[in-house]
Amino acid sequence: MRPTYTIGFLEVDSYHQVLVRSMVSRAAASLSATWDIAETPKADVVIHGPRAAAKNASGRLNVRLCGQGEISNNPQDLPAPLRLSALLEMLKRAEADFVNTVGVSKAPQIQAAPQAPPVIHETAARTGMLILGETILKSLASQKPGIIKVLCRDREALWIDLRRRAFAAPYALNEMPEDADAIRLEIIAVSADTASPVPTPGTSLDRLLWHVGLRAGAGKPAPWVNPAKRYKLKYWPNFSELPHSITHMNLVARFGSEALTADDASLRCGVDIATVINTMNALTLMGLLNENNGVEIRRLQTVTQPEQVSRVGGLIGRFKSKFGW
Repeated sequence: MRPTYTIGFLEVDSYHQVLVRSMVSRAAASLSATWDIAETPKADVVIHGPRAAAKNASGRLNVRLCGQGEISNNPQDLPAPLRLSALLEMLKRAEADFVNTVGVSKAPQIQAAPQAPPVIHETAARTGMLILGETILKSLASQKPGIIKVLCRDREALWIDLRRRAFAAPYALNEMPEDADAIRLEIIAVSADTASPVPTPGTSLDRLLWHVGLRAGAGKPAPWVNPAKRYKLKYWPNFSELPHSITHMNLVARFGSEALTADDASLRCGVDIATVINTMNALTLMGLLNENNGVEIRRLQTVTQPEQVSRVGGLIGRFKSKFGW
C-alpha cells in the first residue's frame, strides 16, 4: 500500500501554490507515495516562501522557494522559476527520508470516502442569474448567436453580443439584481450586417459568464450541471480578468488533475459543497469544465481569445437533447 504524505505552504503566493499542485499531479506516476496538499502549514513537507521566517518551520522537511532572480548556494532550496525536475527530486528525497520513520505530521490526511448512497442535491431556484445563463446557452445553441438586451429595474440596458463573445454594461456587475422579477431579457435576431450595440472591443463574455455562473444556483446545481457526474477541466480560465479567490484556483487545479464529482472536490479541497457547486456552475457555463468522457486531456490551456466559441459545443449539445432545442 502506498504511503500518503502531505505538502503545506508557508507564506507562498497563490500562483506557486497552484503550480506546485499541478506539478505534483503530473509527477504522480514517478513517485512511490501519494502526495496530498494540506490546507495548513503543518505538513510532512512545508514549502516556505522567499520571505518566510525560518523559525516558523513546521514540517518534517522544510524547503525554501527562492525569490525571482535569486541564486542560492543551498542545494535544498527550490529554484525560481520553479521546475518540475527540481520539485520531483525534492519529493523523492523526502520519500527516502520518511520511509524508515513514523509519520508525525499533524496535517489532515485525505481519507478514502466510505461507500454511501449518492447525495441528492436540491435543484436551484429560478433566479434572474439562472434564467440569464440559460438564455445565453439557448441562443448559442441556435447556431445563429444573436444579441441579448438585459433590462434591470431603474438601470440602462446591458448588451450582450454573442457573435463577438462580448458585452457592455453601464454599471458594475455586482450591482445587477439577482431575483427573477428585477430582470427582463430581450433576444434580438440579427443578420450578417446588423450593427453591434457593444462598442469595440467590449468586455469578454467570459467575465459575465463567470459572474452569472457563480450566482445562478446560490449553492445549488444549475440545470446545466449534474453534481453526481464526474467533471474534468478542459481549459484554464483567464484569471487575470476574473475576480477570484485562492479557493477558486485550488478547485480549478484539482479539476485539472482528475475527474471529480462535486462531493469528491469538496472532500479533496476541504471546501464547502456550496462553493464547489457555484464554481462548477460558472466553469461549465463558460465551457471550461466538461463531463468526463474517459478521454484524458493531457494539456490544459489558458483561454485568452474571447472569439473561441467551439469550447461550449459539448454543453450546448447536451442542452439541445435535454430541452429539445
